[in-house]
Amino acid sequence: MPVAFVLSIGGVDGDFQVGALRYLHNRGIIPDIVCGSSAGAINAAAIAQGEGGLDVLEATWLGLNDTSDLYVDQPWLSNLPGEVRGLLTQNLFKAVGAVGVPGLLRAALGSGPLGIPVILLGAIVTLRSLNQVKGAVDQFLQQNSTADPSPLERRIFDGLNRPTVPTFPLGTKLRIAVTQLEGGQLRLVNEHGQFIDPDESGRFSTPSEEPAVDLTQAVLASGAIPLFFPPVRLNRYHYIDGGARTFLPVQAALDAGATRVFAIAGPPTGVVTPYKTGIPAVDNSGFGIVSGKVVGIAYDSMLFNALNPPGHFAVPTVVIQRTLKNLSLGMNVEPGLIWIAMGYGYMRAADVLHAAGDPDLLKRLSENSDAITNLRIGIWVEECGAHGRRPPEFFAGALPAAPRGGWLASVRSKKQALAELVMERLALFGKVHPHVGVTPNSVNFMDTVIGREASRVLIVRNMSAGPVPPDAAKWWMGWERHPWPAMAPDPWSVSPAVRPPTAVLPTTSIHINVPSVPPPFRIGHALGDHPVGGSLPEGGTIPIKVSFTPRDENLVSETLTIHSDAGSATVRLTGQGVRLLKAVTRA
Repeated sequence: MPVAFVLSIGGVDGDFQVGALRYLHNRGIIPDIVCGSSAGAINAAAIAQGEGGLDVLEATWLGLNDTSDLYVDQPWLSNLPGEVRGLLTQNLFKAVGAVGVPGLLRAALGSGPLGIPVILLGAIVTLRSLNQVKGAVDQFLQQNSTADPSPLERRIFDGLNRPTVPTFPLGTKLRIAVTQLEGGQLRLVNEHGQFIDPDESGRFSTPSEEPAVDLTQAVLASGAIPLFFPPVRLNRYHYIDGGARTFLPVQAALDAGATRVFAIAGPPTGVVTPYKTGIPAVDNSGFGIVSGKVVGIAYDSMLFNALNPPGHFAVPTVVIQRTLKNLSLGMNVEPGLIWIAMGYGYMRAADVLHAAGDPDLLKRLSENSDAITNLRIGIWVEECGAHGRRPPEFFAGALPAAPRGGWLASVRSKKQALAELVMERLALFGKVHPHVGVTPNSVNFMDTVIGREASRVLIVRNMSAGPVPPDAAKWWMGWERHPWPAMAPDPWSVSPAVRPPTAVLPTTSIHINVPSVPPPFRIGHALGDHPVGGSLPEGGTIPIKVSFTPRDENLVSETLTIHSDAGSATVRLTGQGVRLLKAVTRA
């Protein structure tokens, strides 16, 4: 039963997807098919690379400190007069914060009544110098982007498999959605760099005979947000954001053979709410924001339709989606909010899977994960105040009034409340039972020409996954993430020091006992200095080696059982000895 992960558009909101992917990974849910559009394509390309891909992806997201880690201004924008450039970028990024990247995407493609040119025009018409206005407009009309994504390319792909067409060790199928700029049609790029176009019935099944393309460039093309990033040339044509045609490419997964789908939709349903509270979304706004809000409404309709297709999904589909609307980063980068969003994605995935079939429990868990996330955002803001810093302009622009007792006292009080919410969450989940899983679940040696021995590596995983991420203790024990140095190692050691709240996360360690298997199969030592037997933390893995030692040419078919204190997992082993090459003397 092929399992597919389908990852939506989202810009920097792709951080939510990473948290959800971690929960699925810790549950031992491994995809056979991975499909992504825009930001989802970047995440998909990483996890399709198998063991270790998710670790690198998490480190990459957590390593982002500001927008220069993703993109820099194009030279033409940098060369504009400072007043012109400032008003252009200020209004543009306010629009991003209000409607989100997808809203601007739809506007750039002309689906809105006014569109991106009006957003930019609204930014520059306030300038006093008509010559500056004319020059800025002329510059804009001659360019195809405002940002250079080369930092994104370096960061996203550093540490991952970088060949033109990477090798996916588990045979994972990859589908990257791109939109051809010249013709406007949706195309998919598979794991071999081949284009897949729809047939007469609309199914994406047969690869094109067109030459294969560099997968790195295909992923960048899928994330080439119009106006921000330039189109990417792949063979003869240019390509832009896959989100121009598909927000959530579930059909691509079905056409690749998926019989079960996990769809991770980072953006929430509903028009995105700006960070500022108590201010109407279009209050004192110009053409740009008003146009953007209208486009945002159209975008929300498209997202809703993607999540609620006619007749619903053709195969069992689990939808993991944000419900909070105040955690959208657009194309802004803030390390604290990225970490919070990753934790939120993990909890939302846990909510949906743990409460499957129980609407009342799902509601209670969802309320809890929303409350935890909102509280963490409030703590993050107050930590800025405790350090004499203002939150980023895109978030609020100014700190609220200092709370009674001071910022630090308020941070500590909220951390205590946070620990209590986490304990409430643990109680809602009940006991988490650890269990073991093995990837792959079948090993076939018959395609290998061997003499004395051939080996394969199995990944033994603790498939338990708790209600909060493994690093959740840091939420109330330490600071949220910030791009500047903290005053002390944690909020509790600042003078006067106080004891942190007590909240104990459950342990999910598991002991792996691999039985010995007589020839023609045997178990080798574990790799990476790990023993074959031992304790595994939540989501932890131990690689072990299975060797096939042929005695003759007869077909061998056996089952290897890997035992644990909480159950067992089996691996089907099949193989056949082959005649040694004539040049080799039989021992």
